[in-house]
Amino acid sequence: MLIKIIILILLLFLINTFNVENFNNQYSNNQYSNNQYYKSIEETQHKINPTYNLIQINNKKTPRQNNKGLVNVFWTGGYDSTFRICEVAIVLERPVQPIYMSYNIDSQSKNDKWVRNNRDHEYTAMKKIINEIHNKFPYTKDLIRDVIFVENEPQNIMFDQKLHQLNLWPGKRKIHQYNHLFKYAYVKNKPIDIGVLGIHRNTKFINYLHNNLIQKNDNWCFPKGHLLENIRFPIFKKTKTDLYNEAYENGFENILSFTFSCWFPKDGKNCGMCPMCVDRIIPSKLKL
Repeated sequence: MLIKIIILILLLFLINTFNVENFNNQYSNNQYSNNQYYKSIEETQHKINPTYNLIQINNKKTPRQNNKGLVNVFWTGGYDSTFRICEVAIVLERPVQPIYMSYNIDSQSKNDKWVRNNRDHEYTAMKKIINEIHNKFPYTKDLIRDVIFVENEPQNIMFDQKLHQLNLWPGKRKIHQYNHLFKYAYVKNKPIDIGVLGIHRNTKFINYLHNNLIQKNDNWCFPKGHLLENIRFPIFKKTKTDLYNEAYENGFENILSFTFSCWFPKDGKNCGMCPMCVDRIIPSKLKL
């Protein structure tokens, strides 16, 4: 009788062990499948070498950095986003993480007329700007992080559908650069600054911002719970002249001259005709 009881106990123990292991495997598989769109984002963090014409991948282990007060900024090497990089690192003396979307974010096809043709210019501008900032303000070497390059589109169908319902862009342009920026911030679930001034009031997008943004802690953002709550608009309602004057007051106005805004450069120079060129208030020193 005692032997039967022992055998029964052993059988119950084996059955219970199998069920627990099976449950853990199923749970692990479900966790992975529910977060696949996070896995799909390919990112590399590059150190833009100021000496060479290459963007080099930083494979070395870096010491733990202090991320207290870290500000994430979408950066292109353009006028507005560069101002914000400078403002955070130079004026506020806070750590800043530049983020660059390196895949096609302008349209479904690379051949569409509004797809930017200035990637090389943007890379060159970022390299030059980082070098100028570090030379003039050496303390920023510990504040400006290596640029994160996002190399493919994050996937989240629910977000795509909800953003489409907001109807922020002209119907002829189904894919817009802000679709990708907004979705990246949503999927990564972290606040990111974006260089939008809001000076073109005749567009759906800018009108929507004026009607829905709220000012909070010297920044502009959407209310908590909004689809775009992770996007910050720190230079909203300012003009390019405002930015230049603030840069002048803080001693970095010359750095803005190394920015590159033109989407369709010709022979290494600004086209002078696209909206980015028309809005620009200072000439660019950058030439390829």
